[in-house]
Amino acid sequence: MIKIIDASKKFGEENVLKGINTCFDSGQVISIVGPSGAGKSTFLRSIIQLEKLDKGMIEVDNKILSLVKNGIDEVSKRSKRELLLKMGMVFQNFNLFPHKSAIENVMEALVVVKKMKENEAREIGEQMLEKVGLFNKCDAFPSQLSGGQKQRVAIARALALQPEVILFDEPTSALDPESIREVVQVIKELAKEKITLIIVTHEKELALGVSQRVLFMEHGKIGFDFNPSEIDTLEDGDRVRNFFRALA
Repeated sequence: MIKIIDASKKFGEENVLKGINTCFDSGQVISIVGPSGAGKSTFLRSIIQLEKLDKGMIEVDNKILSLVKNGIDEVSKRSKRELLLKMGMVFQNFNLFPHKSAIENVMEALVVVKKMKENEAREIGEQMLEKVGLFNKCDAFPSQLSGGQKQRVAIARALALQPEVILFDEPTSALDPESIREVVQVIKELAKEKITLIIVTHEKELALGVSQRVLFMEHGKIGFDFNPSEIDTLEDGDRVRNFFRALA
């Protein structure tokens, strides 16, 4: 589904991504873990083109989304658009419009991006909010919602565009324990639907209990790429095991 070749990125003199090579199969649930400053969020944001690579290539469905040489991306914005519509993103801090209700937040991209009629967009929006257990909050504004509810609205918004891939950037880090359980449960349900989910997380249950694959990043590189069921037998894996013990 997604192929990354030699993804490299600097912020000033700091090498944030150091020539990452990996791929994600369709329908996989992948968690990206590692210490703060490892480059996890930058890597995720570069996939969906919110960060521009300094060098490297990203393919989606065997089509080139980004090809950067000498700091210049050779793929036009028009060419990117179709591929970017295959992906949705859920942010750490929700990124909801505070002046719009839950249903309006979910409808926004359908009306603006897909040029859908409002009554059609509302019908889809209601279906998505019901899917995340928030149909009764359709007309509530973000200020009237808990953190977990806001994040579930954000997930409904991403789902409304029917993406093939959803990227999650620390979806539970700003939440209290009860809200974390709500959001984890929604992601568990999504995992059954064969949508490709790529999750930057420090949540142990998401990484080891939901994902089929875990990437451990450190110092801008992928140090380990493993099935979570194999963590106890992972060769030279003390660094990873100690990391997860610290999350307990």
